[in-house]
Amino acid sequence: MWQSFLDSTLYNTVFTIGLVCAVGAGILFAIQFKKKKIWESTGVESAVIGIFGLIISFTFLQSGNAHRERSVFIHDESSAVDRLFRYSKQMPDSFALQTKTMLINFLDNQFSFNKKQLDNGKLVSDNGGKILSNYWNYLTQYRNQHTSPIVTVQLDKINGAFDNLKYSTTRHAFSFAERTPAVVMLLLTITSMLIGFLVGFMSGVKKNIHYLVAVIYVVIISMVMMVIRDLNDPFRGLIQPDYLDLRHNYEIIKN
Repeated sequence: MWQSFLDSTLYNTVFTIGLVCAVGAGILFAIQFKKKKIWESTGVESAVIGIFGLIISFTFLQSGNAHRERSVFIHDESSAVDRLFRYSKQMPDSFALQTKTMLINFLDNQFSFNKKQLDNGKLVSDNGGKILSNYWNYLTQYRNQHTSPIVTVQLDKINGAFDNLKYSTTRHAFSFAERTPAVVMLLLTITSMLIGFLVGFMSGVKKNIHYLVAVIYVVIISMVMMVIRDLNDPFRGLIQPDYLDLRHNYEIIKN
């Protein structure tokens, strides 16, 4: 249930409103507090905020690394496609044509992977697996029918490129399912609210209320959480892995 709410577009709005309310509650509490008592700093406020900074920076780093890994797998996939196509051109025309057709169909399928639909990822992955399996059967049959040393050496190179393509494609597909655990995002959300209350209180407990600090906190944390969620949602986020490398090879293969 939490993960579904976290993935919805409503989360950003609710989180920002909640953050504003938390900061506002801190300011109101501080106004009432200083009417009755004098605030004495304990000296641990900065440490508490520092711990929050570590939590949010860790989560941000984790989301960024996941995005970078997805891009690496796409580049590996592109490299394998390029090698497989080049090696196939050294084979007879029928083999080269079969490989070209497979690669075009495979890349057409891959480009529809992240169409902002969670179910679409599994469908595309299954279709890609079938395309690669059919080519592997063709490759195995061709090897059994052609046993000359020259062909065998060339087929070994093609097998190596195909194995790399299969490996990188599998890693690419499963990397889209690797998410920051929902409990970590829940912890970050709750912590943001608590620190927001503290920031509001520290801003309001002074003789003159410092609204600027509270506003800056709300803006920064809201934007950081939006980016973390975006990086953590590769199917529907705005920050998508770049397919330029694959598209470049696709145009070469088609022409």
